[in-house]
Amino acid sequence: TWGAWSVLGPVVAEQELGGAAAWGAINAALGVGALLGALGAIRQLPRRPVLAAALTGFTQVPALALLALGAPAPAIALGALAFGAGMMFGNAVWESALQRHVRPDALSRDGALHASSSDSRHQTGPIRRPFSPGSAPETPIGGPEARR
Repeated sequence: TWGAWSVLGPVVAEQELGGAAAWGAINAALGVGALLGALGAIRQLPRRPVLAAALTGFTQVPALALLALGAPAPAIALGALAFGAGMMFGNAVWESALQRHVRPDALSRDGALHASSSDSRHQTGPIRRPFSPGSAPETPIGGPEARR
């Protein structure tokens, strides 16, 4: 989806929205949304952070749909605001959940697995057994000695 946004978005903006200025305004809205999402992640810790991070992927749908439908730039910018907020909130919540629930010496392996998959936070395993402060898994990632 990021590829569609960053590759097709400028083409659509050039052909249908008036060019670079429209695309710049749309991406500025995405940036404002990202800032708001990061601030939200600082202020709010979801009870089920991995599930919350996975669900934020849906915030990209309005922006991409509006872009595909040829909506006016202000409408796409509003969608981009939601896209940015969800993207940054989800990323911050996901990364903080990793720091809390993965043994420090296992973090690099987890990071490698995350980087080598298309988007590992959308795997079904963490959703079936989400991490939250009150319900850590029976055996923490990295083995029993990871429990603090």
